[in-house]
Amino acid sequence: ITFFWVAGFILLMIIIFFIFRKRFTGSEVIDKDYWQQRWSLIQNYIQGDSEGEWKMAVIEADKFLDFMLKHKGIGGENLGQRLKVAQSKFKSLRDVWPAHILRNKLVHESDYKLDKSQAVKAVKSFRRAIESLK
Repeated sequence: ITFFWVAGFILLMIIIFFIFRKRFTGSEVIDKDYWQQRWSLIQNYIQGDSEGEWKMAVIEADKFLDFMLKHKGIGGENLGQRLKVAQSKFKSLRDVWPAHILRNKLVHESDYKLDKSQAVKAVKSFRRAIESLK
């Protein structure tokens, strides 16, 4: 019976380690395959022929930046708050505000008309911001 207690304790410690490993090891590097898959999806949307696809490109790029900031341990309830916090550490994030504001318009204003050049500019801005965090 002692063996089972010890084995259970070790298993519990392993589970706790994996749950909290970010706290123990700091920010880990994003897996290159994950980055490429995520960015490939965004590229497919931006190369599309419809406004709906361009909107998805901007929204997904915004979500990816939010993911990266969270991964870096930047606090805040939403991307806007995280950007405010992170600007002091990553000066390049100041340039992404217009792209994030465009994303907010796309999400909150159902009649907002997006042209492809706006979407391409926003996605490029998100990419620069994301790359500055790597």
